[in-house]
Amino acid sequence: MLITGYYAFPIFILLLSTAALVHFQLTLRRQRARLTALVSHSRLMPVVNSGWIRAVLSHLLVPGDVVVLRPGKAPCDMVLLTGACLCEESMLSGEVRPALLLPCLLVLKSL
Repeated sequence: MLITGYYAFPIFILLLSTAALVHFQLTLRRQRARLTALVSHSRLMPVVNSGWIRAVLSHLLVPGDVVVLRPGKAPCDMVLLTGACLCEESMLSGEVRPALLLPCLLVLKSL
């Protein structure tokens, strides 16, 4: 009776740990697949070039391109030059509420 008590608890802990590791690995694979799908998604972005607006695929954007933001998702990092926008940054910061983003020039002037 005492011997079964010695083995029951470690076996239970081993099974529970194995189940947690399997669940973690499955979740990690799902998140990796979602992230890969998000990164591989390319869309047309309006870019201002010499006073003209032309459409460029998002994966072809380079530093220095001035992009006109449209409602929806922007699949790239950006610096806001004019205007203001609400940005949902929950994947980065964990905050549930959208963050109000102000132009970088306005922020630099206030410092």
